[in-house]
Amino acid sequence: MNKRAPKQKNRKKFAASSFRNVFILYSIISFMAVIKRFGVLKTASFTGLYLFFVGFIISLIMWLVSKMVSNLLSSLVSSLGGTVVSTNYFSIIWVFILPFFYGIIGFISGLIFIPIMNLVLKMTKGINFDLELAGHMY
Repeated sequence: MNKRAPKQKNRKKFAASSFRNVFILYSIISFMAVIKRFGVLKTASFTGLYLFFVGFIISLIMWLVSKMVSNLLSSLVSSLGGTVVSTNYFSIIWVFILPFFYGIIGFISGLIFIPIMNLVLKMTKGINFDLELAGHMY
């Protein structure tokens, strides 16, 4: 009987220590992080690429609206007995050209404004955010 009593005490210690380990592991997984600066070239290339895709979507929407309006106007003019010269103001070529303008402007604006943002982050001592790692730990 004396041999079993120490095993129960060890089990209690193990249970308490495992709870402590889980708490420590949770505090490692969920923590407060601070953004102190952004890499200028990397973030500028991200904004340029992001605005390239945004420009592509916007130009597609503009092209579709332009086609609908031009078809509407041409049918309206032809129903009144007039002749239609050309009402296609936004051609398909702009769908492929406009995203490059958006991307170039996004890259240049990133090069200009990210150092300003880094200066503001330095003056305000960064941005706090709560970061929680979920799933696998790498």
